Amino acid sequence: MAEPDEGEAFWRERFDMTGAEPWTWLFRARGLRRSATALYRRFEEENERLLERAHGGDAQALGKAKEYDLIPSCLLLAALAIENLIKGVLVRVQPDTFRDGQLPKVLNDHDMKRLCDRAGIPVTEPDERELLDELTDGFGELWSTAY
Repeated sequence: MAEPDEGEAFWRERFDMTGAEPWTWLFRARGLRRSATALYRRFEEENERLLERAHGGDAQALGKAKEYDLIPSCLLLAALAIENLIKGVLVRVQPDTFRDGQLPKVLNDHDMKRLCDRAGIPVTEPDERELLDELTDGFGELWSTAY
């Protein structure tokens, strides 16, 4: 295998430094949460407008309301936000996770309960465990249908 050139080595080192910084994951999680919230608010506004039109006699408005269902996208963004928070904790408790400019195998996972276990985050309440399962399952379903 050939040695990476100077530019590639720089970017690998930069990737490792950035990925190993818990704040990177927190900031990404915050942005994803903001996106989920903004999208949900837009959905609520549009849904309310279309329902008002439907109550006013517009027969096509209900069909448009169904087409405008953005809840799955909101949930995907929320799941990604939670996953990024968990991964931020994980890189905090395992600081040598990033090496060689590659995403570590431990982070190449979307199973939120497993990630919590690895990060030492106790998830003991049945409702919390169920939510993490649903978000993990939903993430996989949404991701596989998106591409």
